[in-house]
Amino acid sequence: MSQSNFEKIKELFFLKFKFALTSSIATLVDIGLFNVFSYLVFSDLEHRAKISHILSFSLAVIVNFYLQRKFIFEMKRTLNKTFFLALMVSFVGLILSTILISYLDGFPFFHHYQYILKLIVTGVFFFYNFYFKRYVFEKRFV
Repeated sequence: MSQSNFEKIKELFFLKFKFALTSSIATLVDIGLFNVFSYLVFSDLEHRAKISHILSFSLAVIVNFYLQRKFIFEMKRTLNKTFFLALMVSFVGLILSTILISYLDGFPFFHHYQYILKLIVTGVFFFYNFYFKRYVFEKRFV
């Protein structure tokens, strides 16, 4: 492997590491709010997982955008366009993750342990978010 390829891999790894750190903060916001909504606010509702997920996810998207803009990606588009595209990526992620939440919530174990359900879905969408958000900010996937 040539030195330049090694440097590119190293740079991509470091970028993913920083992305993971800032995403962890947004994820803590997401999971914390999800648990508050799921166990305290909407505890009596049949579809509490979906409602809680949509609300907590939406608020975490705003936190995540700010952190990505400040600490991770170099913005190659205008702020408005970047924010709009990031919202679109997040919206598609919300739809897909809500479908997965709904499916997994049908299992009694996950219905009872909502926090495990949320952790699994969050992990599944890490790489989707990294590559599409990188494209949104920097106009490139890799």
